[in-house]
Amino acid sequence: MKRRDLLKGGAAVAAAAAPGAPAMAGESIGVAGGESLAFDTRALPAEADVTAPDGSEVRVLLSLSTGSAAHFRLAPGEVSRAGRHRTVQEIWYVLAGRGEMWRQDGLREAVAALEPGVCLTIPVGTSFQFRATGEDPLSAFAVTMPPWPTGSDDEWVEVAPRWPVRVGGMAV
Repeated sequence: MKRRDLLKGGAAVAAAAAPGAPAMAGESIGVAGGESLAFDTRALPAEADVTAPDGSEVRVLLSLSTGSAAHFRLAPGEVSRAGRHRTVQEIWYVLAGRGEMWRQDGLREAVAALEPGVCLTIPVGTSFQFRATGEDPLSAFAVTMPPWPTGSDDEWVEVAPRWPVRVGGMAV
């Protein structure tokens, strides 16, 4: 085993680790210039952390200075609220379920089929709405750049929907 110096809570700690051993949650390694980079690890939570402004369930994952990651879920038959972001852009990767994503940016408009393996972008200012059309929940992993502005009530701007909204089992 090799020894390495770790920074935890600002204090240097000596630790023994096998080469290539996985980092522990919250573990930081000192780098040149006295900076440290956290090696954060988080499993997908069983329950949603929050409900997104669009009505989908959100399981917050991790965040760095230039982006954050989350898992979004929409129950079968549900249709999100339509909206746009003021300052963030997103990349979505569909994990499970089937559905559709509507996007419009003023110059163009498109509806994309959502199924496992599909990846799409939502550029800043793009209006969007999604729906789960299959028998299983629509589940997607997404990266938001920059990170979602915590505590901000004005990042999300609701727009006219393409489809009638149905979230939480109720038409809105």
